[in-house]
Amino acid sequence: MMNNTAEYSGSTEMDNNSGLYTLNITSPKLNLKVNVPLYGFHSAHNVFVASAIANHVGLKKSDLTTAIKKLLPSKQRLNVTKYKKMVLIDDTYNANPDSMIAALIVLDSINIFPKKIGGSFRRYV
Repeated sequence: MMNNTAEYSGSTEMDNNSGLYTLNITSPKLNLKVNVPLYGFHSAHNVFVASAIANHVGLKKSDLTTAIKKLLPSKQRLNVTKYKKMVLIDDTYNANPDSMIAALIVLDSINIFPKKIGGSFRRYV
């Protein structure tokens, strides 16, 4: 994070083949490097914040690591399915411009070519 005087600091590394992030968390209480099983930098950031809070209130490193590894995306929220040389990103639940940008960034980060995009953006009343 930006504030180097914070009790918890974090950094991320993205795997250019999978598009997933590895999260590094450092504090006087915790030194953790874990693969985040959710797509998008925003997901890694959310895991960082939740991990810092959980550790601060007493959750052990081993329990925290286990919990992170079991994370699943919410239905229809940046769900990435890979099949052979295809990738389908399902971000259909209440999509908005920010979530669509995040999905495009994820698509760009996954090392599969060619890339095609299909979808619609409309509001149902």
